[in-house]
Amino acid sequence: MLQRKHRDRARLFLADSLPLIRAAFDAGMRVERVIESRDVLSEEARSWLDSFGQRAGFPRVQVSSEVLRGLSPKHWRQGLAAVVQQRWSCLGELLPSATSLAVAVKEIRQPWSIGNVVRICEAVGGFGVILAGESADPYHPAAVRASVGTAFSQRLVRTTLDELADWKRRRGCFLVGTSPSEGTDYREASYRWPLVVFAGSEQVGLSPDEKSLCDLMVRIPMMGTCDSHHVVVATALVLYEVYGQRVAAGAGGR
Repeated sequence: MLQRKHRDRARLFLADSLPLIRAAFDAGMRVERVIESRDVLSEEARSWLDSFGQRAGFPRVQVSSEVLRGLSPKHWRQGLAAVVQQRWSCLGELLPSATSLAVAVKEIRQPWSIGNVVRICEAVGGFGVILAGESADPYHPAAVRASVGTAFSQRLVRTTLDELADWKRRRGCFLVGTSPSEGTDYREASYRWPLVVFAGSEQVGLSPDEKSLCDLMVRIPMMGTCDSHHVVVATALVLYEVYGQRVAAGAGGR
């Protein structure tokens, strides 16, 4: 589960802590098996396994701490991990409501960045994260941990730029692109729903073709020698401005 090609082929991922395993169960994810190492298992994890685990009836595999360390090099000392089935949505299945909010990203390469974008989308009442083109895997262990389990409740979509453009047109979505230097100040922009905030890669942002798909480009003013924000920070600022305007308008989430 550490390599993307294996995760993609099996459609599985690793949840390597008790909070993540609990979040997977709470979200109705299918847990294929739980892996435990009794010699390092915490009392909390042991108690959970012996109570809820017995009722759930999922397969349990006991391994040595060395084996678990190979699966989860940074978090093996918790003594517990689970192999969970990935859950993806098709873009065509997404039916945004009049007040819906989502995020689209293009070529964000760092797993922790994807995980944090998913987490922020959940925090502002968004319904999903659309990965247009090549981006890091939201089921990478680092992305799952960064999302603190919110990847299990968000709808995740893989698609192409052309499909995103067609979906946006058919569903009547308002696409807002982020830029470090061009467009309207994000605090002064007038947003319309259903809305999708579109963020580009960490290095180059959105391309001219991607910007042309947007109904609005917004920028974040900066002082000093800084000429751009990290994509996670920029996305968070815009999403919370959108959230504030939506709350002020009395609109709901999802």
